[in-house]
Amino acid sequence: EDGTASGSPSSDDISQSNDHIREALPSLLHRGPDATLRMILRKPSHERTQEELELVYEELLHIAALSHLSTSIKRELASIIVFEAHAHAGTVLFNQGDEGRSWYILLKGSVDVVIHGKGTVATLKEGDDFGKLALINDAPRYTVMSGTPQKMLEHLLETRLGGQVGPNDPFLDDFLLTHIVFMPTPILIDELASHYHADAEVDLRTSSEEDQEYFMTCKRRVVQFIQRWVLLVRHAVFDDPLAVEFIEDIATDVESEGLLQEEASIIHHVLTQLARYQVGKACLLFFY
Repeated sequence: EDGTASGSPSSDDISQSNDHIREALPSLLHRGPDATLRMILRKPSHERTQEELELVYEELLHIAALSHLSTSIKRELASIIVFEAHAHAGTVLFNQGDEGRSWYILLKGSVDVVIHGKGTVATLKEGDDFGKLALINDAPRYTVMSGTPQKMLEHLLETRLGGQVGPNDPFLDDFLLTHIVFMPTPILIDELASHYHADAEVDLRTSSEEDQEYFMTCKRRVVQFIQRWVLLVRHAVFDDPLAVEFIEDIATDVESEGLLQEEASIIHHVLTQLARYQVGKACLLFFY
């Protein structure tokens, strides 16, 4: 029937509306869970129900940046994590010198890492995280948007090593070739040592299996970083007494750790290269 004077819809109008609903349903069903999650994450922590916390926890299991955290920590995060959206390009999340208050994980979009005097030194993509180091240390941030050079190193160790990226990684290579500009070798060595000895103040006898595996992963990634460092800038590393001492100290520790057999092989190869370099350099000096 046609529409009446009172404005009732005609049969054609109803049919078209039903068609529109059928067309929109798949999109709504797809967006529904995402919209529900965002709604929960916008709630204050104390207003989230147990069911909502469980839903958030299930989503956290799929975020790579949190994969190394224990189950209990992820459940704690479910109650405090929030959703933040920035629709406009160029929005500054935080500035150099700001106190660390948040740990960010990129779900969509990208963030430029800007260091004063250096410009944009890296671009973080979906799945990357930043700000954790400054948050833990309650330290001021040294870069705009993403944090300190130390955070860049942490990002590399956590996301670019251990087979997570192919053998050719421009981000890692750029850092190794240019770190001396914004992170002198003594500072780099201190940060690597801190990462390697992340378990220094922990009683491993009472640590969970997840925590123990995390500590072993930290050690493996530092060894892999050393391997890549030596491969890319061998002479500069082997000519630096601090770097050589650090490599030798790590080698001693790795060889005493039964769970790091593959890393022991890697560090042994690095020491062999070091010995050959030192012998070759000594012969060259003797010749002259």
